[in-house]
Amino acid sequence: MFQLYLGPFVRSDLPELGFEVAAGAYPFVNLLGPGAIVGLSSAVPRPPFIAAGYLGHEQITALTAVLAHPEVAKRIPVILIHHPPLDSRHRLLQLRDGLTDAASLRDVLATLPRGLVLFGHLHVRFRCRFGALDVVCASGAALEHPNDSVRAGYNLYELGDGDVARIEAHVLGSANGSLHRTEIPVRPNCL
Repeated sequence: MFQLYLGPFVRSDLPELGFEVAAGAYPFVNLLGPGAIVGLSSAVPRPPFIAAGYLGHEQITALTAVLAHPEVAKRIPVILIHHPPLDSRHRLLQLRDGLTDAASLRDVLATLPRGLVLFGHLHVRFRCRFGALDVVCASGAALEHPNDSVRAGYNLYELGDGDVARIEAHVLGSANGSLHRTEIPVRPNCL
């Protein structure tokens, strides 16, 4: 169903660099102004109660080629992935619902001079730094939660002057359902 409804959004501007996985050709690339949106698929079938993701050697190799492409290299890369590429949780939790080959992805990301990595899966909004990269985890869609880091909302990202210019969160208020701007909690260590 993902491809049926969201297929147009994951169509790549550089389709020759994608690798075919169960969900389609990844990474996909959208070249938009100063940014290069690069989407990865970490979704793989797992047994019950296991929600870990996996990219695989081929997709990580394809990502390396995408990031080296001149049209991507001259832009600010914005890497999209569902599972956490940086995970400070206990190793058992990482194996249960983390990204099992996150270390290989981090090796590629560590070479970037600038950029943004966006992920979800942990259902709590926070940000941290990994080398020269801003890394942001999106929250889930909890409508009633006392913590703004968990409540439903959206994050806003602004690219400019060759790097990420602004990152902010807008969260659904509990009293009247309106949105309010809030800071994204910063974690001093991504790993």
